[in-house]
Amino acid sequence: MIEATITGDVGYRVGRYELKAPDGAPLDRGKYIEIWHKIDGEWKIGNDIWNSDLPSETGGESLIITHEVTDNARWLAAWQNEGGRHELFAQHGAPKVVLLQSPDNPKHKALWINVTDMAAFEAFMASPETAAAKKADGVRDSTLRVFLPIE
Repeated sequence: MIEATITGDVGYRVGRYELKAPDGAPLDRGKYIEIWHKIDGEWKIGNDIWNSDLPSETGGESLIITHEVTDNARWLAAWQNEGGRHELFAQHGAPKVVLLQSPDNPKHKALWINVTDMAAFEAFMASPETAAAKKADGVRDSTLRVFLPIE
């Protein structure tokens, strides 16, 4: 932490962070600011922002895929298991996938995907391998939507 200040029922913290993989390899580093409020005698975070110091992804473009799933645990396990969906996507032109879900409907998922090889990724998405993975993961195919950047 670099600085922390309290004035009445409002406080803030400014600091730096570093994230490491279980093997100690650096994943990210940067800075943050938190705004805290004292409510009913307890400090609660009101705002939090962080910014990475690392360069952004090189090349590629971003897209978002939304869909619903039949079983949260089954879908999440497919992404969290070793050799899971992250690795599969990376092998087909999408090295970074961020998992998201709706706070109102936990079965409504979204994937923010950095695609560095669009031709490979499109072929992968249209493949029988992907159809089988979606079925195995409980993806409701009729709900799948792809969002591309507006140019």
